Amino acid sequence: MKLPFSFIALLLFGSESALAAFSPPARLVVVSDDAYPPYLFRTDAGNLQGILLDKWELWSRKTGIPVSVEGMEWVKAQGSVRNGSADVIEALAYTEARAKLYEFSSPYADVDARVFFRRSITGINDVASMRGFLIGAKDGSACAAWLEERGITTLRRFPTSAAVVEAARTGEVPLFCMDLPAAQYFIFKGRLADEFRQTEPLYVARFHWAVAKGRTELRDFIQQGFERVAASELRDIENRWIGSSVRPPLDTRYFYYFSAVAAAVLAAAALLIMWNRALSLRVSARTAELRTALDSLQVHADKVRDLYDNAPCGYHSLDKDGIFVEINDTELQWLGYSRGEVIGKLKFTDLLTSEGRRKFSENFEKFKEQGSMRDLEYELVRKGGTRMSALMSASLVRGADGSYLTSRATLYDVTEWNQAILALKESEERFGQVFRLSPDGIAVTSVAEGRVIEANEALLRILGRAREDVIGRTVTDLGIWRDAFEHTAMVALPAMTPGGIRQYEHLIRTPAGQRRDALTRTTRIDLQGEAVLLSVVQDVTERRRAERLLEESERRLAKVIEASPEAITIASVEDGTFVEVNPAGERLSGYTREEMIGASAVGRGIWPYPEERQRIVADLKRNEAVYGREVRLRHKNGEVRDVLLSAALIDVAGRELILIQSIDITERKNAEKALQEHQELLRELSAHHDSVREGERARIAREIHDEMGQALTALKMDLSVIGLKSGKDAPRIAEQVRDLKGRVDEMIQTVRDVATALRPAALDLGILSGIEWLVDEFQKRNGIACRVKVEDGEIDLDEDRSIVLFRILQESLTNISRHANARNVEISLRRDTTHVRLDVKDDGLGFDTDAAGKKKTFGLLGMRERVIMLHGSLSITSVPGEGTQVSVSIPCQ
Repeated sequence: MKLPFSFIALLLFGSESALAAFSPPARLVVVSDDAYPPYLFRTDAGNLQGILLDKWELWSRKTGIPVSVEGMEWVKAQGSVRNGSADVIEALAYTEARAKLYEFSSPYADVDARVFFRRSITGINDVASMRGFLIGAKDGSACAAWLEERGITTLRRFPTSAAVVEAARTGEVPLFCMDLPAAQYFIFKGRLADEFRQTEPLYVARFHWAVAKGRTELRDFIQQGFERVAASELRDIENRWIGSSVRPPLDTRYFYYFSAVAAAVLAAAALLIMWNRALSLRVSARTAELRTALDSLQVHADKVRDLYDNAPCGYHSLDKDGIFVEINDTELQWLGYSRGEVIGKLKFTDLLTSEGRRKFSENFEKFKEQGSMRDLEYELVRKGGTRMSALMSASLVRGADGSYLTSRATLYDVTEWNQAILALKESEERFGQVFRLSPDGIAVTSVAEGRVIEANEALLRILGRAREDVIGRTVTDLGIWRDAFEHTAMVALPAMTPGGIRQYEHLIRTPAGQRRDALTRTTRIDLQGEAVLLSVVQDVTERRRAERLLEESERRLAKVIEASPEAITIASVEDGTFVEVNPAGERLSGYTREEMIGASAVGRGIWPYPEERQRIVADLKRNEAVYGREVRLRHKNGEVRDVLLSAALIDVAGRELILIQSIDITERKNAEKALQEHQELLRELSAHHDSVREGERARIAREIHDEMGQALTALKMDLSVIGLKSGKDAPRIAEQVRDLKGRVDEMIQTVRDVATALRPAALDLGILSGIEWLVDEFQKRNGIACRVKVEDGEIDLDEDRSIVLFRILQESLTNISRHANARNVEISLRRDTTHVRLDVKDDGLGFDTDAAGKKKTFGLLGMRERVIMLHGSLSITSVPGEGTQVSVSIPCQ
């Protein structure tokens, strides 16, 4: 019955004078964010649903005042309260800024706000670590305001929470800030749980409803209406949307019997969960750290190799016999050979002309003595027979005893330079054209003073000067030589005889302050009867820079290997004789570098199972990658460690070696083992909990059935006696007695239904009786035909296994009635010598089992856990449109 409005106001305010002082609204308009589950959000059809809708409908029933709950974008909701088009705003967190705009109610819920970020991003743990990242947030949210107050300016606002999560999914924003309930809803709905991580709570917001500033009477009026709402009614609404824990309906008199046991169980579970979490975090952190170091090392190595192969100059390495052990792609292209035709087969002298071999032999002893040589020119014979001129610089690599091991050389193709100079010498008519068009700088200078007689455009560009600033000035004035003495010394060299060629590298300083590396080749010629110097100047600034970068890169690579947290060793293929080892390798093996170099890994006993190494070598020789393989290695102290190993064959100075990168995963393996043991312990604890719960349900069912049933039966009998005695003398009493007897009958039936729901009495007679009762009840309630097939007659099982099969069948039939839209169900139960099997098959709609598995529904999860506790197996096969089959197999003992 709807109460008069004046009477409602009187109940709320308590006096007629209060009613006169305030006129409640005829209709209350409540607004909030329509994309904030579970408080307020829309169905697929666009209808509003959630805690707020149910709460205000309850308030309306208690007060008799109609309430309109409207959902909209959060910024619009706040604006509608401030402009007076709405009365109340819901789910509003208190802030100092908002306190100036609203009158707040008492808080009714606590919600924490967090920052969520992609799994590929690490190091996000506080406000400072978020600076510089673009962060998504809902427009008008307290989270965005909180970040701005702490100096975060890189915020991108979106109208709804769903839009924020979608932007994060597409990569538009790498981080986003949101209240936990809404974030979890949209992340799990979008199946993005594996894509994102979350920080610890930034803060905990307390939710209020609020009215516009100054409307305190309206706020107090609404609050008094909520005081008529019982706390249990509000909890029921929250449980309907948030969920509540599943527990048996124990009477309060039994609570004290089990409180001590429950506390012990909860404490043990909490300790196990904390230990499990700690182990998982340690394993994840260590694995991420090692993977990042490995990726960085690989990227750096790839860059070095790419720079080496694509350098503008040739690079090669020779062993002590002069045979190629390495060569880059540039030099191979010059020579016209493939790598397989050169490495380990050709000597460098095989590519020289007879004159070049003589010259090489003359310079070799001096090279071994000095350890290096620079800018020696040789004529090389290409594969097709053509020739090229190369300017070579080389350095010697010595062993620890000072012996000659290998040499490294850098070559520059100077064929075109030489051809240009020879063309100049052969024909003065062609000199002008070559002089003007040469890409290199060319200068004609006097022998005595080095005064510039002529210079081409390329040289002017190198010098950074105009022609009028060059012609007539000396090379010393132009900064080509540091002083006149250096120029005089160069001219006096024996190579500066007519027809001789001198090449040298020097530094040129431009008027703009630039420093250029130049390689100059000079010869003395006669020009119109006058001896002059003809110089070809090449700007090698970038080339020298590339050389320096390559050398620096090699040094950095060596440092990376030295500092790598992974153990890196280089050893022979045959018996694992160590050639190189880094400090991490020393730590992994327990041996010092001196103890390992030259020693055999097999001989040292580092491989406790040599066949594991043999399999790795065999896989490598079959050109199979060896990456992330788990092996066991023995430490110097005798301890066998679990190691994650990657290996590759490399060629060093023509010798095939194995490069091995190793990570000690012993602690991780131990942690995984401990984690598995704790999971088993948790399952045993859960099994014990289920067993205790089933026992309590059975006991309570019997007590309800026996004690309450007997009491109600006695009450019915007493009412019958009263009815007989008052039948004639008091007909009205007799009629009331009949009504009471009817109500007693209903109570007796209710008691039976409750007792049966807790523990069907048929289950005490065995699993078959329990199944027959359950199937009969299912057919009566749902009208779905069921066919039960039991093979091998009577099946005798202990109580635990009977209860598990009964509960799984009960859950399966419940799912069929709710979701399958089936017409027929087939139930099969059979037993062999070791196992009992239950199959439940329907002809309903079916479902996507993979999608259902990702949702982690508690019904399917509970079935699976019950089976695992008994060391059985559960399989669910379903095809949309073709039905579903649940199959369970558990051991008989």
